Amino acid sequence: MNHLYENLEDRMCKLKKIIKEKEKSLRKAPQGIVNVHSSRGRVQYYYKENSSDKARRYLKANEKLLVKDLCQKDYDEKVLDTAQKELKILEKLHKIYRNKVCEEIFETLNEHRQKFIVPLRIPDKEFIEKWESETYERP
Repeated sequence: MNHLYENLEDRMCKLKKIIKEKEKSLRKAPQGIVNVHSSRGRVQYYYKENSSDKARRYLKANEKLLVKDLCQKDYDEKVLDTAQKELKILEKLHKIYRNKVCEEIFETLNEHRQKFIVPLRIPDKEFIEKWESETYERP
């Protein structure tokens, strides 16, 4: 099997785990968003129920846990979106590789055609035969 194909499968598996983890995390996340502003060297946090709301509420120092959860939620949403897009692309690529890669086309050709072709790489069977036919000289 092709190394790229194996790496592709590994990455897809990792992305699926990330997606599952972030979906679970987002189900538990609080509603709303946090806006972070810096004014006169001080950081201020504002809560909004959704991004289209004009009204916002200042979050006090004792609401740092809500700030943390909302910041984590924003991050998780971005990671989830990116992971889903990447997975979709890799699944398409995986389908192409599952069918055939250009280095394997030679092996699918009729042996009478193969005689006239210089392949991209030597087929495994031919490589093994060549390697086994070489004599080993001890140093």
